[in-house]
Amino acid sequence: MKYYIGIDIGSTSTKGILMDRDRNIIKKDSRIHELKVVDGRSETWAEHFFQESMEIIGELIQKGNIFPGDIEAISFSGFESVSFVGREGMEVHPTMTYLDSRSEPLATEFTKLMDPEELFFKTKNRASSIFEGYKAMYAVKRIRVPLKQIKLLDVAHYSIFRLTGKYVLDHTSAMLFAPFYNPSISDWDQEIIEVANLDPCMFPDIMESYEIAGTVSKDSSEKFNLSKNTIVTAGAQDAYASLLADGVLDNGESSFIYATSGVYDVVHDGTRFDHIFANTRHIIPGRYVSEAAMYNAGSLLNWFGKITRKNLSRLDSAIEDKNRPGKIISLPFFTGERAPIWNNKLRGSFFNVDFSDNIYDFYLSLMEGVGYWLRYTIEKFNSIDIFPKSIVAGGGGSKSNIWTQIVSDIVGLPQEIKVSEGAAQGDAFISLYSSGGMNSFNEIKDFTKIRKKVTPNQKLNEAYGENFNLFKKLLDISISEIYS
Repeated sequence: MKYYIGIDIGSTSTKGILMDRDRNIIKKDSRIHELKVVDGRSETWAEHFFQESMEIIGELIQKGNIFPGDIEAISFSGFESVSFVGREGMEVHPTMTYLDSRSEPLATEFTKLMDPEELFFKTKNRASSIFEGYKAMYAVKRIRVPLKQIKLLDVAHYSIFRLTGKYVLDHTSAMLFAPFYNPSISDWDQEIIEVANLDPCMFPDIMESYEIAGTVSKDSSEKFNLSKNTIVTAGAQDAYASLLADGVLDNGESSFIYATSGVYDVVHDGTRFDHIFANTRHIIPGRYVSEAAMYNAGSLLNWFGKITRKNLSRLDSAIEDKNRPGKIISLPFFTGERAPIWNNKLRGSFFNVDFSDNIYDFYLSLMEGVGYWLRYTIEKFNSIDIFPKSIVAGGGGSKSNIWTQIVSDIVGLPQEIKVSEGAAQGDAFISLYSSGGMNSFNEIKDFTKIRKKVTPNQKLNEAYGENFNLFKKLLDISISEIYS
């Protein structure tokens, strides 16, 4: 029997899946970690995540009671980040995570070197610190190593490098290295690299996620007790591995992840891009993903539970019978906002509060605030003729019956919660596909099971309309006050 491993290096934990050729999950394992943010700085070391990954692979083999030679393929995914590898494979600067915003002034300055419209035309993305390319430009000015000796990777592809000795990125990750990836040529844009005064040698080869980056190196085979015949794929960015696991493959399908952050992805054919979204490739060639992302989703509820010393499940139960829409409207932008608002100075607030309100009214407003943000975002998609027709919900928050119901009632779209292990399972599917165990990724749709369907309440959807319009007005006022 042959086996396949998927490893996802996420923002809160590293997870591993051991799958057999019949797509049965044999074993799972994970390690918890934390990404810290201090004054816009969020740094870590990719080596730490590689060591976590290898511990997990060892546990999967041991607990699965299989031989290392039975592992046919391994795939990695990871959170958005940029790692810096120098001579002899040593990191020459800490990995900068997606939460690091120090490169925002540099991104603004770059638009003085290159016209913003031309930049968007070539890269399909705006200049912003959320993209790895600007973080890289920020960091290399502080690295006392010749540029030609540096390779730019991310946490997932650093692990691929450590396991195989190969420097690669996949297309889903490379496009997030804006402004350097040009989707029209599916390669690095040499003109933009020159404008940025970087060395082309810094940029690794780009492959499809399911292509083979290499096999386990002799050194890694001996150190980690793995077979030299085990193939390692080119990997993926974690959000898109999750789309694969949940069967979000076709144009018009979308996914909302109820995690620490909230991430909303819509699949389309690539004929319509807008600078208000982060745009990248789907794992399936010829399909693209436009992404909106809010900094705070589950973190809002965790914060509220902490300051009130209340268990979240009990808070959920307490608001299930409350009248909706709630009276209080919250702006859930406690640490600024990413796409489609793009304002790091924005902060959260509560509106229409009086002495009749209790903690449950505030908790409800936070859940509804996320729903209003999603409705606002879907309106932005509709304005460029992209019309999401369904939502697959994922992340820890999707286990909350009341939160998912609130969101569906606000946006007016049904949600499906799949039986899924998320990105790590998507990685295992990539491993299986790369080895010929699947003829098409469309087979995943037949394999995925629906745990729950959430149907919007039409009357509540209409009732939420007035509060939603007020939410938009409050957002406009908050943004205008920042720049007044």
